[in-house]
Amino acid sequence: MRTNISKITSTDSYIQAKPFPKEFFGKAPAPFIGRAGYPNIFAGMLATNKPLLDMDNPKEWAKKSLTQEHIKILRSSLVNSRFKTTVHSKTKFSEQIEDIAMASKAVDMEILLRKSPKANLVSDPYSPPRGPAADLVKSQITQNPKIINHVQKAYDDVDLKATQAIPELYKKGINEHQLSQVLSVGGLGIKASRKLVPTRWSITATDDTLGKAIHEQIKDNPSINDFELYYNSYFDNNYILLLLPGVWSFELFETTDAQKFAQDFEYSNGRTSYAHSCTGGYYTVRLAALEHLKDRKRQANVLAIRIIGPNYPTSLGVWVTREATRMALLRQITTYTNFPQAKEAVERICKLKFKLNPINMLNESKILDLQKQSSLQSFF
Repeated sequence: MRTNISKITSTDSYIQAKPFPKEFFGKAPAPFIGRAGYPNIFAGMLATNKPLLDMDNPKEWAKKSLTQEHIKILRSSLVNSRFKTTVHSKTKFSEQIEDIAMASKAVDMEILLRKSPKANLVSDPYSPPRGPAADLVKSQITQNPKIINHVQKAYDDVDLKATQAIPELYKKGINEHQLSQVLSVGGLGIKASRKLVPTRWSITATDDTLGKAIHEQIKDNPSINDFELYYNSYFDNNYILLLLPGVWSFELFETTDAQKFAQDFEYSNGRTSYAHSCTGGYYTVRLAALEHLKDRKRQANVLAIRIIGPNYPTSLGVWVTREATRMALLRQITTYTNFPQAKEAVERICKLKFKLNPINMLNESKILDLQKQSSLQSFF
């Protein structure tokens, strides 16, 4: 009998009602690679004995409009059954997490932990939240993992660079979530370079690699003609996106009140350093914007503003920012024929919907500076 999470309103009450055993038979849908102490780290398999569906499927969560509470309940059921290792070690446990990462469905497993873990929910700014961690004593995969042929071939090709494998698999329908997992367990890349990669790093590396690959595909495309404004809210992550005529460039602002904000940007030649202000979210929003332009066979200047509201108290991971942006780009508000009108519309949304004045952010915008320069050049 499957648990009806639609009737559960509190993650705390669910956790208290569902203690974890020391030994169990269940399913492992994903690996988790820690980063503390790198290169000596904890790696593990997220596993559960709970009969829940879609425990590790962010795209389905968004598609099915699951609530934040439902997602927390799903993820709190996953015990991080972990073991101490180094990033280059090859053990029975590390081979098992390779199978888990590459499998298209959660893998049936028997797990023995050193002691019964105390239930709790661990939030993470990059990956989806997860349940408690417990030291792994013994584990066994009890079924043959179902691995997609394309993934198996990329794993077997030890002469194929990860930066080539990731875009190729993406084109074949392997989504960014699974790609980051395969990368995290050392399943992609040239043989000498393969190693365990902390989950946090593998997520950003995958988004970055895909973004760069798509940028190469669109850089010779014609520009959009009008000024396009998009808006959407997902879990109180509110995205305003302004697409302006020009060659590819991108900028992201993140704020709660517009007085203090994070900002990262890139011009047409891309970034040469990590986006330290907006961190992993930068690469998710950039990827969604590039996907949108690729589908349209166009390019543009892209200004993205993320306003984080009070109804997003716990980070669910950067998949939220990726899906929120994808949703927003499906909901165009209107188009404008000139820059002043478009800029005024952004200001109006910020003031009317969020009671904040974006003038400080917009005055710092590198993308809007490009538009001002274009206007001056056309004048002369």
